[in-house]
Amino acid sequence: MRWTAAACPGGRALFTLHPASGNGPSRRPPSSDADLAYERAVLKVFAERSAKARGGCSAPVSP
Repeated sequence: MRWTAAACPGGRALFTLHPASGNGPSRRPPSSDADLAYERAVLKVFAERSAKARGGCSAPVSP
């Protein structure tokens, strides 16, 4: 699981990326450095856009 957070008025926003579960195909952990880099990039873009849309949030930071 990957995560990042942003400071927002009145609290924090937490953004996570984790393997899908349910009826679909199961997801294995990243098998290469390229896969890991892609996951981090996707989470970063999603978190930045979401924090901006919430209004007043700082840029997300990774642990």
